[in-house]
Amino acid sequence: MTWWGAVGLALALYGVVVLLEWVYDQIVGSHGSPMPAVSLVVRITNQESHVESAVRDLESWVQQRRGEEAALEVILWSPGSTDQTDAILDRLTRQTGFKWADAPTADGVMSICQHPFIIWLDLSEPAQARQLVSGLRRVLGAGRPGQ
Repeated sequence: MTWWGAVGLALALYGVVVLLEWVYDQIVGSHGSPMPAVSLVVRITNQESHVESAVRDLESWVQQRRGEEAALEVILWSPGSTDQTDAILDRLTRQTGFKWADAPTADGVMSICQHPFIIWLDLSEPAQARQLVSGLRRVLGAGRPGQ
Protein backbone atom coordinates (compact mmCIF):
# COMPACT_ATOMS: atom_id res chain seq x y z
CA MET A 1 0.00 0.00 0.00
CA THR A 2 1.34 3.41 -0.89
CA TRP A 3 1.76 6.21 1.59
CA TRP A 4 -1.15 8.10 0.02
CA GLY A 5 -3.32 5.01 0.19
CA ALA A 6 -2.58 4.62 3.90
CA VAL A 7 -3.42 8.28 4.53
CA GLY A 8 -6.66 7.91 2.59
CA LEU A 9 -7.63 4.83 4.56
CA ALA A 10 -6.82 6.54 7.85
CA LEU A 11 -8.98 9.52 6.95
CA ALA A 12 -11.82 7.26 5.83
CA LEU A 13 -11.82 5.28 9.10
CA TYR A 14 -11.57 8.46 11.13
CA GLY A 15 -14.52 9.82 9.16
CA VAL A 16 -16.58 6.71 9.97
CA VAL A 17 -15.91 7.11 13.70
CA VAL A 18 -16.79 10.82 13.61
CA LEU A 19 -19.92 10.08 11.58
CA LEU A 20 -21.05 7.47 14.12
CA GLU A 21 -20.49 9.97 16.93
CA TRP A 22 -22.46 12.64 15.05
CA VAL A 23 -25.36 10.24 14.31
CA TYR A 24 -25.43 9.26 17.98
CA ASP A 25 -25.59 12.94 19.00
CA GLN A 26 -28.39 13.57 16.53
CA ILE A 27 -30.51 10.66 17.74
CA VAL A 28 -30.01 11.16 21.46
CA GLY A 29 -29.50 14.92 21.59
CA SER A 30 -32.17 16.13 19.18
CA HIS A 31 -34.99 13.75 19.86
CA GLY A 32 -34.45 12.98 23.50
CA SER A 33 -35.08 9.32 22.77
CA PRO A 34 -32.62 6.67 23.84
CA MET A 35 -30.20 5.21 21.34
CA PRO A 36 -31.18 1.70 20.34
CA ALA A 37 -29.11 -1.22 21.55
CA VAL A 38 -26.29 -2.01 19.12
CA SER A 39 -24.06 -5.00 18.48
CA LEU A 40 -20.68 -4.01 17.02
CA VAL A 41 -19.06 -6.92 15.18
CA VAL A 42 -15.35 -6.38 14.51
CA ARG A 43 -13.85 -8.77 11.96
CA ILE A 44 -10.07 -8.99 12.37
CA THR A 45 -8.09 -11.46 10.28
CA ASN A 46 -4.30 -11.90 10.31
CA GLN A 47 -3.56 -8.72 12.27
CA GLU A 48 -1.45 -10.13 15.12
CA SER A 49 0.90 -7.14 15.18
CA HIS A 50 -1.91 -4.56 15.50
CA VAL A 51 -4.88 -6.33 17.06
CA GLU A 52 -3.96 -5.64 20.69
CA SER A 53 -3.71 -1.86 20.18
CA ALA A 54 -6.92 -1.77 18.14
CA VAL A 55 -8.93 -3.72 20.72
CA ARG A 56 -7.50 -1.77 23.69
CA ASP A 57 -8.38 1.55 22.04
CA LEU A 58 -11.83 0.24 21.19
CA GLU A 59 -12.20 -0.79 24.84
CA SER A 60 -11.29 2.77 25.94
CA TRP A 61 -13.86 4.20 23.54
CA VAL A 62 -16.55 1.83 24.86
CA GLN A 63 -15.65 2.62 28.49
CA GLN A 64 -16.12 6.33 27.83
CA ARG A 65 -19.68 5.58 26.73
CA ARG A 66 -20.65 3.37 29.66
CA GLY A 67 -23.59 4.85 31.48
CA GLU A 68 -24.92 6.56 28.37
CA GLU A 69 -28.33 5.54 27.16
CA ALA A 70 -27.18 3.12 24.46
CA ALA A 71 -26.51 -0.53 25.15
CA LEU A 72 -23.47 -1.70 23.21
CA GLU A 73 -21.98 -5.15 22.88
CA VAL A 74 -18.71 -5.72 21.06
CA ILE A 75 -18.15 -9.02 19.30
CA LEU A 76 -14.70 -9.89 17.98
CA TRP A 77 -14.55 -12.29 15.02
CA SER A 78 -11.49 -13.72 13.30
CA PRO A 79 -12.50 -16.15 10.57
CA GLY A 80 -9.64 -17.91 8.85
CA SER A 81 -6.69 -16.26 10.59
CA THR A 82 -3.45 -18.11 9.96
CA ASP A 83 -1.33 -16.16 12.46
CA GLN A 84 -1.73 -15.61 16.23
CA THR A 85 -4.72 -13.25 15.89
CA ASP A 86 -7.16 -15.85 17.27
CA ALA A 87 -5.08 -16.51 20.39
CA ILE A 88 -4.66 -12.79 21.03
CA LEU A 89 -8.38 -12.12 20.58
CA ASP A 90 -9.26 -15.03 22.87
CA ARG A 91 -7.09 -13.52 25.62
CA LEU A 92 -8.45 -10.00 25.02
CA THR A 93 -12.08 -11.10 25.21
CA ARG A 94 -11.44 -12.54 28.66
CA GLN A 95 -9.79 -9.28 29.77
CA THR A 96 -12.19 -6.77 28.21
CA GLY A 97 -15.58 -8.42 28.50
CA PHE A 98 -16.04 -8.33 24.72
CA LYS A 99 -17.53 -11.43 23.16
CA TRP A 100 -15.61 -13.90 20.99
CA ALA A 101 -17.43 -15.20 17.92
CA ASP A 102 -16.12 -18.65 17.17
CA ALA A 103 -18.19 -18.99 14.02
CA PRO A 104 -17.06 -19.78 10.48
CA THR A 105 -19.69 -17.59 8.78
CA ALA A 106 -21.33 -14.20 9.23
CA ASP A 107 -24.68 -15.95 9.82
CA GLY A 108 -23.15 -17.73 12.80
CA VAL A 109 -21.94 -14.39 14.17
CA MET A 110 -25.38 -12.82 13.73
CA SER A 111 -26.89 -15.56 15.87
CA ILE A 112 -24.59 -14.45 18.73
CA CYS A 113 -25.66 -10.79 18.54
CA GLN A 114 -28.06 -9.83 21.33
CA HIS A 115 -29.20 -6.46 19.97
CA PRO A 116 -31.46 -5.58 17.03
CA PHE A 117 -28.99 -3.23 15.32
CA ILE A 118 -25.71 -4.67 14.07
CA ILE A 119 -22.73 -2.64 12.86
CA TRP A 120 -20.01 -4.55 11.00
CA LEU A 121 -16.43 -3.29 11.05
CA ASP A 122 -13.98 -5.23 8.88
CA LEU A 123 -10.30 -4.93 9.80
CA SER A 124 -9.07 -7.86 7.75
CA GLU A 125 -7.09 -5.81 5.21
CA PRO A 126 -3.48 -4.93 6.06
CA ALA A 127 -3.08 -1.61 7.87
CA GLN A 128 -6.78 -1.22 8.74
CA ALA A 129 -6.22 -2.12 12.40
CA ARG A 130 -3.47 0.55 12.59
CA GLN A 131 -5.85 3.06 11.02
CA LEU A 132 -8.61 2.22 13.51
CA VAL A 133 -6.19 2.81 16.37
CA SER A 134 -5.18 6.16 14.89
CA GLY A 135 -8.80 7.23 14.31
CA LEU A 136 -9.99 6.18 17.75
CA ARG A 137 -7.09 7.98 19.42
CA ARG A 138 -8.04 11.17 17.60
CA VAL A 139 -11.67 10.83 18.68
CA LEU A 140 -10.74 9.87 22.25
CA GLY A 141 -8.43 12.86 22.50
CA ALA A 142 -10.94 15.29 21.03
CA GLY A 143 -14.04 14.06 22.87
CA ARG A 144 -17.40 13.83 21.21
CA PRO A 145 -18.11 16.06 18.18
CA GLY A 146 -19.97 19.20 19.07
CA GLN A 147 -18.47 19.46 22.55
